[in-house]
Amino acid sequence: DTRTGTVSTCSKNGSGWACYAVPDERSALDAEIGRLQAEVEKLKGQLAAGPTVSGKIDEALPKSDPLKKAEPQAREPKVAEGDRKLEI
Repeated sequence: DTRTGTVSTCSKNGSGWACYAVPDERSALDAEIGRLQAEVEKLKGQLAAGPTVSGKIDEALPKSDPLKKAEPQAREPKVAEGDRKLEI
């Protein structure tokens, strides 16, 4: 519609043409934006009313690196392994 901006879909059926208005997505988007803005304000209020956290910890973190793998330990050769001979 050029006057109101309403969008319609039209299709031809056995008895002629039929047009149906397409749902307006803008009103749904505006409603969602309003809901999200209200939720943001509510969460800001909760943050302001809650305890403040400085982000600092009281104790130092350990110096060890938990992701570092332990060095492989060499194993002692068995006596039988050293006494092997190659026979041809």
